[in-house]
Amino acid sequence: MPEIVLKKPIYDKDAEQLQKCFTQGVIELEDDNNGRRHAIVSKPRLDMCSREALRYPELKDRIELNKIRDHFIFSIESA
Repeated sequence: MPEIVLKKPIYDKDAEQLQKCFTQGVIELEDDNNGRRHAIVSKPRLDMCSREALRYPELKDRIELNKIRDHFIFSIESA
């Protein structure tokens, strides 16, 4: 499962740029008390392991992209 860590807050135009780098729904923009929009990681499971954000110098130092290798999804059936 992908893990997206925002190491520093990302606001306004940079937040919009970050949102465009990922699949729709992965990054959401929220308004804060000062009227600025900031990025939050909403649904990391939707990410297709895109490294697009690392191409932008203004973003690459503010985010960390990892994979959680021991994350499993399964169901147990019992009678």
